[in-house]
Amino acid sequence: MAIEGVFEKGFVTKIDMEKDEIAYENNRLKVQTAETARDLFMKYEFPKTAEENLSKHAESVRELTRARKAAVSKLAQAQAKLKSAQGQYNIQSRQKKDFYDQLEKCTIKAKRPGLVVYGGSREDMMYYGGEERIREGASVRERQSIITIPDMTKMSVRVKIHESYIKKVKKGQKARITVDAFPDKILDGEVTQVGVLPDSQNMWMNPDLKVYLTTVTIQGTNDWLKPGMSAKVEIFVSRLPDVVYVPVQAVSAADGKQVCYLANGHKSEQRVVEVGEFNDEFIEIKNGLKEGDKVLLRAAETSAPEKPDDKKEQPEKSAPQPAAPAAPAGAPVKQA
Repeated sequence: MAIEGVFEKGFVTKIDMEKDEIAYENNRLKVQTAETARDLFMKYEFPKTAEENLSKHAESVRELTRARKAAVSKLAQAQAKLKSAQGQYNIQSRQKKDFYDQLEKCTIKAKRPGLVVYGGSREDMMYYGGEERIREGASVRERQSIITIPDMTKMSVRVKIHESYIKKVKKGQKARITVDAFPDKILDGEVTQVGVLPDSQNMWMNPDLKVYLTTVTIQGTNDWLKPGMSAKVEIFVSRLPDVVYVPVQAVSAADGKQVCYLANGHKSEQRVVEVGEFNDEFIEIKNGLKEGDKVLLRAAETSAPEKPDDKKEQPEKSAPQPAAPAAPAGAPVKQA
């Protein structure tokens, strides 16, 4: 039944009828507005939103593909790093085992008690691309002598013999050794080895000087004798019994002859002599002198008048030294 019919029959008042009409009109307008909004949404918003969502979906799919590829790549890289780390671990494990094996082998046990010294080259050597000194951090080679225990019961001296004397030095010759730290102690020795080639170390320092390394073995055992001590060695190259000898300074050359000057009061007498073996200090007199003669170490000044031709400046001479007595017969000639 329509609202007008209800109003005509008196069931509702006019005000209620007008309210209902206003409410109906409002609802009808709302429906119309909603239908318009639905039409607009279906025509404009829905396609736009659908396109946006479809685009986002496609982008998400692409992002998923990229993320999957990146994950696969990272996984492959991680697996490669893992294999590399495992390989390095295996190598380092083997190296560790080798190092521990070498460390166990580094325990050196002496075969006998004694003084432990560094082996190899001497401390005073110059290094020109050769082996390094034995020290912490130095590189060593296979079969290189690192530590030695010298036999203190068998000591020797290494001396350098000049090439002018090497012909006189032979194996088996006796020697006398004086250690600088103990000059009052005289040691006996014997030549046990004579170098065949010149000392290579000395050739670096002075190529014109040729010296040969000679080993002199010390006889006997001395507790006070230590490796590295400096010593003086006198090698007996020959023994001359019952000879007369004078200091080498007392013999000089005059007119192609060997002469000595004898002390004769305030004057000096020149005497021709025949010389023999000699060393750094003394020289053998075979003929011309006898035991007990007093010789001058050099010729005395002469007071002869100066010749007119002698205009050259003469070297300054000092006063003559006192005569030195000749050594008694039978003294051995020594070779230092």
